[in-house]
Amino acid sequence: MLTGLKKALTRIAELYRDTPARYGSVLLAMKVYLWEAVCVFSDSPQPVDRESAQSVVNQEWCSRGHPYGLPAPQVRMESGTTCWGRLSGIHLSSSMLKRFGLPIVLHELAHPLALNQGHGPEFIRVYISLLAKWCRMDEAMLLGLARVDEMLEKTACDTSE
Repeated sequence: MLTGLKKALTRIAELYRDTPARYGSVLLAMKVYLWEAVCVFSDSPQPVDRESAQSVVNQEWCSRGHPYGLPAPQVRMESGTTCWGRLSGIHLSSSMLKRFGLPIVLHELAHPLALNQGHGPEFIRVYISLLAKWCRMDEAMLLGLARVDEMLEKTACDTSE
């Protein structure tokens, strides 16, 4: 598992080595997506509907004391394959939700909880804590794999500040 991920990440780094800094966030996102594909997503995800996704968002938002003094983001279903999460709302593709289940909800929820800072180290930390809590995944293992893939380290590619 780890060898294949390292090879893929190395190839991506080679492809983007000489690109302008603005592409750094693209590289970081690609690393996160590959890490998710290998370490997080299951072949048989547990089904989640919009109401269940909103319940998870509400419970997590409440447990963190209503971050930024704002109400929990509202979950909206979208057609297509694009998902995104911001303080203004969490938009989920029904096809992506069906394919990836709860982890895709947690991925998008991690964005507003990490102050929408792209896919940088704070996002990864928040996302892993959500996976450990809601999906009962091994937090130490996920953190270790994220460190191996340098997603928790400040790099030249991290443009989240």
